[in-house]
Amino acid sequence: MAYDYEKAFALRDDPFKPKQLLAGLTNPPLQDSLEIRPLLLNSDSALELLYSRHAGRFKHYEEVFQDYARGEGYRDDTDPTRVGANSALVSLYGYEGTGKTTLAQAMIRWLRKCEPPAGLGQWYIEDSWSSRFFASAEEQIVELGKLQDKVSKANNRYNCVVVDNLLPGSLNRAVQMYNEIRVERVIFLFLVSKEPELFKELSGEGKTIITPRFNMVPLAADGAVAFVRHRINKFRLTNDPYKGIPWLAVDSLFPFDEADILKAFASGVFLDDQPYISLRQFNRTIAGMLSARLKALDKEFDISKCPEPDKGKYVIRLMDGFEGLMKVA
Repeated sequence: MAYDYEKAFALRDDPFKPKQLLAGLTNPPLQDSLEIRPLLLNSDSALELLYSRHAGRFKHYEEVFQDYARGEGYRDDTDPTRVGANSALVSLYGYEGTGKTTLAQAMIRWLRKCEPPAGLGQWYIEDSWSSRFFASAEEQIVELGKLQDKVSKANNRYNCVVVDNLLPGSLNRAVQMYNEIRVERVIFLFLVSKEPELFKELSGEGKTIITPRFNMVPLAADGAVAFVRHRINKFRLTNDPYKGIPWLAVDSLFPFDEADILKAFASGVFLDDQPYISLRQFNRTIAGMLSARLKALDKEFDISKCPEPDKGKYVIRLMDGFEGLMKVA
């Protein structure tokens, strides 16, 4: 059984479930179980390495949000940077695992670049709900009251607050909190929910005016390819003995293959009786495939000694790999 990602795949670690501590990461638990948890980008800049803006609508939505904020006076492209005076109620909604929390974190990280003038303090960030789950709306409503007290006691002029895992029945209380806080201080309140019952209201069709709003969609084939390419490129080894192998160029997806990924999506193999596949599902699945292939290789296997005509033997075919995982499960 092999255990060395370097020798087996010319990768310094598992790109989809890194085992070694990311360079510069100061809070190791933030890296734990990232194949099933969101990237809390605002909490540690080292996690930026894993963020793929092209794996869906991330880049586009970041730009939409930034354009909106700049229109409201928040500028990161001036010297000094500037802030506006208006608050904003922002919604991010979509099925579980589509990147809602990660996108909210990216937006907050950008807002922090727009520094308030001297004397007004720094942005206060409250995003602890991204790691909290609630059994009922009643419980969540009680906690919203505590959250409002916490933000008020911080007494910062500029605030970013994430109401993550929002449940049906809690929206009105969250909006109430927003309206009460904004009387005394600026607040960007991010409403994040995976509950289809809330999608209509969070999309702006309800009685509450929410601007801007972002619908996080399931993963498509091109986004899956972009995600794999990003992660492989970030972890690819380019030093000896791997830099002299033409087919292990930096833009290679090996041990995966672009055409194979597209074929797998076209076949619907990943759906597994589900109506969609999320980025989180895809990441977890291919991480399992990579781990299974590593364990199946001989301990002494070295990809740097593999001639190009033989490389196809070691490509992970997603349909075969997925079916293998299901048999094991």
